[in-house]
Amino acid sequence: LVGMVVLATLWWSLGALKRLATRPAKEVGGTYGYLIIDATGGARYAKPSPGFPGKAFPRPDEFQQPPGARKPTLVTEQALGTIGNIRIWDPDDAVNRVAAEFAFQRINEIGSELTLYDAQSELWEVNTAAGKEPVQVGDSLLSVLKRALVMAELSDGAFDPTVGPLVLLWRETLRNGILPTQEQIDRQRALVDYRNVEIDELARTVRLTKPGMILDLGGIAKGYIADEAVKVLKSEGVQTATVELGGDIAAFGTKPNGSSFRIHIENPFTRRSEEHTSELQSHSFTSYAV
Repeated sequence: LVGMVVLATLWWSLGALKRLATRPAKEVGGTYGYLIIDATGGARYAKPSPGFPGKAFPRPDEFQQPPGARKPTLVTEQALGTIGNIRIWDPDDAVNRVAAEFAFQRINEIGSELTLYDAQSELWEVNTAAGKEPVQVGDSLLSVLKRALVMAELSDGAFDPTVGPLVLLWRETLRNGILPTQEQIDRQRALVDYRNVEIDELARTVRLTKPGMILDLGGIAKGYIADEAVKVLKSEGVQTATVELGGDIAAFGTKPNGSSFRIHIENPFTRRSEEHTSELQSHSFTSYAV
């Protein structure tokens, strides 16, 4: 199922990237399978690779900080079942750390509302009431779910926030090592349909119309939470920072050299040679992300 969720997410992402590919791109770096999009919506850097339009990766030396460049304040904490990194380039390290802690508090606050696995969460309450009465929810769950349903509609269900029954079925497989039967898969699949989610914005309620339905917002929640963390940082006066929650990244401001942040997305259809794989592993993920 992990593969199914990844492919569904990629289906939507690749469609957006293909639309971006119609704009002129500046070629940089070597023959890697990557597309680089300026986080400010400006310059793009691409190079053709087999099976997918565009994609290039810059040379490793492009990641080197210029001599004397200010290093960011780095605050790392466990959050949302992964490792979160907040980097702030403002000059006062102590102030930066306080701002980052406030941001992590907000991250964990929203995460506790949107988790599928905590009986105290709002999401758990919605799932427990499937097929019954509507449940009143807070701003975060309502906002994320509305965005998820838009993505589901645009992707014709390739991305579907009601995939929870299948997620839990395959999690059980990971625990016991026994593959589910086709009957079990079909039974759970019958519960997956984003069109059976009802939202009443005036009453601020959510209702799952069929018993057994389960919302899983794991494919979209971290991006929303990263955006919320950015709001906290800005409210604390931070001028330049990145928030990384696993593979979900938000950035604002400009780097000390005046350049904007670039988000690098790996082309999943390009086979990397051992040389290139080794080269990539010699850098941290965050180095490529910022």
